[in-house]
Amino acid sequence: TWLFQHSQYNPGHKESLREKWCKKLSPVEALYRKALSVAQEEDSIFVKTNFAAFLLCVAGSLDKPQTKKKVSVSNSNRRKFVGYSSDSSSSESSEEETLSKYEEGLDLLDQVLFSSDIEQHPQLAVECWFYAIVYKHPRDHQESYQNLKTLLRASNYAVGWDFSVHVTHAKVKKHVDSEWIERLSKVVNNEARASSLIGWDKWTH
Repeated sequence: TWLFQHSQYNPGHKESLREKWCKKLSPVEALYRKALSVAQEEDSIFVKTNFAAFLLCVAGSLDKPQTKKKVSVSNSNRRKFVGYSSDSSSSESSEEETLSKYEEGLDLLDQVLFSSDIEQHPQLAVECWFYAIVYKHPRDHQESYQNLKTLLRASNYAVGWDFSVHVTHAKVKKHVDSEWIERLSKVVNNEARASSLIGWDKWTH
């Protein structure tokens, strides 16, 4: 996680530069997979959370889904990136691989969010519901908003965590609520009051 956060990777970079960074980050992915394979049960949700955030941000930044192209992905949920706009095409093989990793990230995130252990770690839950808002399909956002609001009202925060790369991702990928994501990240970090979100209808209703 430290290597990823200090890698200077930026979803806002040009595509060619993002692809180079993804290759450079391959060892980081390998380390995450190794950590997940050896993690004790009580520690696995922390590894899963960090790995999910990594996969969603890096794989998602390269995704360019085609609305008329069927992509074969061996995942029962078969999620797609409908929450974001696309602006160009990519090869089917690279798209399939990217989509697969993105779906892997979503599955890992769900494993944490719906784990029986998550109630014991409210700060981790705050972090994960923030990721859910940034990366999940818009149809799942209301559930994410409600759960995150409940946690914040109980004074649970992900203090000291750097969400900047995820905020940038939301802006670059034209997330449906991109204009509010940065403010939300500051509330989640306890750097800003919840009142800073007044005016965001989806949050206040």
